[in-house]
Amino acid sequence: MAADRRLRRITRDVSRSPRSSDTAVVVHLHYPEVWPTLVERLSLLPQDLDLFVTVSDPAWGSRDGILRAAPHARLYRTPNIGRDVLPFIRVAAGLRSAGYSAVLKLHGKRSVHADDGAEFLDACLEELVPSAEGARRCRELVVDGRAAMVGPASRYYPLAIHVWLNSPDLHWFLSRRKPQGSAALDEPSRFGFFAGTMFWANLDRIAECLDVPTRKFEAELGQLDGTMAHALERLFAVVPQLDGHQVWASDDAGCTPLANDAYTWPAWALRRPELE
Repeated sequence: MAADRRLRRITRDVSRSPRSSDTAVVVHLHYPEVWPTLVERLSLLPQDLDLFVTVSDPAWGSRDGILRAAPHARLYRTPNIGRDVLPFIRVAAGLRSAGYSAVLKLHGKRSVHADDGAEFLDACLEELVPSAEGARRCRELVVDGRAAMVGPASRYYPLAIHVWLNSPDLHWFLSRRKPQGSAALDEPSRFGFFAGTMFWANLDRIAECLDVPTRKFEAELGQLDGTMAHALERLFAVVPQLDGHQVWASDDAGCTPLANDAYTWPAWALRRPELE
């Protein structure tokens, strides 16, 4: 598959990139109009972090503007498959091979189907990078391994949300990589995840999520849920929890370790109590 060859080439290129830090920032852009919002928040990050930007084929025409705002960014053109998630796991696999310890994952979320898409993005950015000091704390937690992941406090939701839509992909992954993880699907209210797929993470803690085959990602048809990208959105947090690692939340008040079930149900979520 041509898309898979392109993405695997990115993994190789990233793995050979010069590294100036123990932490990388990976941003995916499909909506280039969101870039100025991201750049404003990126300006609060420590200057030594290496920046990687994946840009979908439809947005590739914006690359000059991206580089004007972030001249040191390393840009990669990606097929429009797997939303922000497939490009991320290919880059993250390369980062881990290159010796990076941690990553901050962001993307230009718009959620055109939702009225609060811009507010969702703003909340994630403000909680993950609340200030220069707040970003330093988040980075320190994931680099030294105290936190497997630090996500936005307001977006920590139960795995039980729409689990029936994602169970085929979750079952596929867990049966192959984490057979003991079937408990997560038997009792999904015992685990949580960060909706929106933006977080700081220790790369070793999410390593099992980084090599899902490209063929498992569906063609882009505007799906609202139930794709491999949505399954991995959940697994990035659930896999470390299954391994006994700590997930933390960040907001402008600081970073806090979370119990796996320390979530709130959002008002928009459909509920099926028999599956919770």
